Amino acid sequence: MKSRIKAAQIAFKAVNAYRRRDVRCHYPPLRLWVEPTNICNLNCRMCPTPHIDSPKKGFMDFELFKNIIDQTKGYIFDIFLLLRGEPLLHSRIAEMVAYCNKNGIRTLLYTNGTMLNEKLGYELLKAGLDVLAFSFDGYDKATYENIRVNAVFEKTLSNILLFIKIKNKLKSKKPYIIIQ
Repeated sequence: MKSRIKAAQIAFKAVNAYRRRDVRCHYPPLRLWVEPTNICNLNCRMCPTPHIDSPKKGFMDFELFKNIIDQTKGYIFDIFLLLRGEPLLHSRIAEMVAYCNKNGIRTLLYTNGTMLNEKLGYELLKAGLDVLAFSFDGYDKATYENIRVNAVFEKTLSNILLFIKIKNKLKSKKPYIIIQ
């Protein structure tokens, strides 16, 4: 409850600063976007990730991640674990979620769903993930596989349905699931 009040106070300051057209931020951030990895297993038509020079690709060090959380945990309300890469490729993604959860920070994870399996599903649920959004472009196999190059429609759909089944089996209220 305390973190929600603090988040509301920061949001109020942000709205007022926006209305005043402040060019300088006089309040801490409310939300973080952290990229656990900029590596992706797909080659989606709309994504710049495949065009990043390979020496610049990698995985965030877990100690660096913890340091970021430790520095921001007093005022950050939530964290998005994504950007260009596929976060489920990071071997410690569930630990990242758990560390945020332990520090009172809501976690939101966007994924293409292709790497999700039963073991990882249980780990994410146990870690306390708050929101899991699946980027699932296309209503049919042909459209989906044309957009999400190297993905298999049936396999990804199966991964999503398996996760929902595990969540229901555990009677877990979290994470809130989005399919977009």
